[in-house]
Amino acid sequence: MTKVPKQIGVEKRIVKKINALLIIPLALLLLPGAYATQPSSGSGTFTATNGAPHVRSAGGNMIITHSVMFIITGTIAGTCKGQERDVVHADGTLEFHGTCTFTGSAGEKSGTTIDRYNGRGTMASFEGRFVVGHGTGGLEGLHGVGAFKASANGEGTSTGTYTLQWHIDH
Repeated sequence: MTKVPKQIGVEKRIVKKINALLIIPLALLLLPGAYATQPSSGSGTFTATNGAPHVRSAGGNMIITHSVMFIITGTIAGTCKGQERDVVHADGTLEFHGTCTFTGSAGEKSGTTIDRYNGRGTMASFEGRFVVGHGTGGLEGLHGVGAFKASANGEGTSTGTYTLQWHIDH
């Protein structure tokens, strides 16, 4: 009977460990990867229509809460329905924020997103920023940020333009 030297047994264990370590990166390559689309940018227009306001005063300010519906065209197209809170200060300046649920399309994909926005200005003209996220359907994984400018058209309506930077995580 021939004895196997101890050294050969140690070498075999080292080779097995190296093989195991080489298999891990190969296995990771086979897993489906998470990726995002290339960032896209775009622009468009919107019309906002406010619902019946609830108005109260606080510290010389007028606080207005109301429903709002946006009709949006351009890079994103559809409607966004939600709630807004406006604070009109004694000096006539305006600050506002809101959240709406968008239903429509971005590029070739369609679904829904939750959009949050805020801005400032006057009752006649205002501007702000918005964030798009929490998509469903074809817009699942959509993330975006944008800016807008608008002018009031009359009681309860305004029109404006927007720009948007967005991508979809997969």
